Amino acid sequence: MTRLEPRTAEHARALFPALHRSPVLDTLVWDGPEDEATLVASYEAQGERTRRGETHDFTIVADDGTPVGCLSVRPEAHEPRRGDLGILVTVPHQGKGHATRAVALALVHAFERLGWVKCEASVFVGNERSRALFARHGFVLEGTRRRAVCKRGVWRDEWLLGLTREAWDARRGA
Repeated sequence: MTRLEPRTAEHARALFPALHRSPVLDTLVWDGPEDEATLVASYEAQGERTRRGETHDFTIVADDGTPVGCLSVRPEAHEPRRGDLGILVTVPHQGKGHATRAVALALVHAFERLGWVKCEASVFVGNERSRALFARHGFVLEGTRRRAVCKRGVWRDEWLLGLTREAWDARRGA
């Protein structure tokens, strides 16, 4: 079963070939790693902070132990009872349910462990697969932020999706 693990150097080494210059990066604010060493150092630091409870940066790991992507649960600095999710599943592993399971696990982490009252996700306008992923978990479209991100010199609009604690609780009780 898909699981979330704090990031490690080994995860970074396994993910780098599928991340470097991947088309999936066209759908994210992040442009991806410049080189393997940078990704390894980043994953080591993020994993250590996650293990200490300072951040919540995870590798998405398939049931066979293969790292298939990454997910972050990011509390807002000024209001830690709410925040957003960021997710990436590498192209070879898309369409296999990993993202669906990872978001479900992230919501348990956010609402139960961190005590959030609201979770958000931002998705580039036109990224219907990501929007549908979050909709499957009860996220609703709250609006469109125009010219929200300048990605590679082009301004991109973002959909803002949200899920309240009450809506999450109601879905879990059904």
